Amino acid sequence: RNYAPNVETGTNEKLTLELYPGADGDFELIEDDGLSNEYLKGRYALTTITFSQNETVSIAPVLGDYIGMPEQRSWRLKILSPDTVSAITVNGKELSFKQDGKFLLTDFVEFPVSEKVIFRIQN
Repeated sequence: RNYAPNVETGTNEKLTLELYPGADGDFELIEDDGLSNEYLKGRYALTTITFSQNETVSIAPVLGDYIGMPEQRSWRLKILSPDTVSAITVNGKELSFKQDGKFLLTDFVEFPVSEKVIFRIQN
């Protein structure tokens, strides 16, 4: 997420996932409008993100909604990777990446929040 001085002025339209491989894992990103108590009435969005040791990162379609929720989101991976990576694909298309110290950093890639996104890392 780009820096913002507070929740009210920031957006989650561009997110970087920092991954530290070691075991399979998952994470639930929960979002709301950042201003109201509408989340108490069920007005929030949930995105499940999973990482598996076969070097796959899967971002599920968003469940739920809230006022001001973006229709598109840009994702980028930052992966601690001592191994050599030959390619990274997202939904079957090759994605550019660079080595940044001990991390691999992909370009941002934009998808509708309603679409499943699958990154595959090939060694």
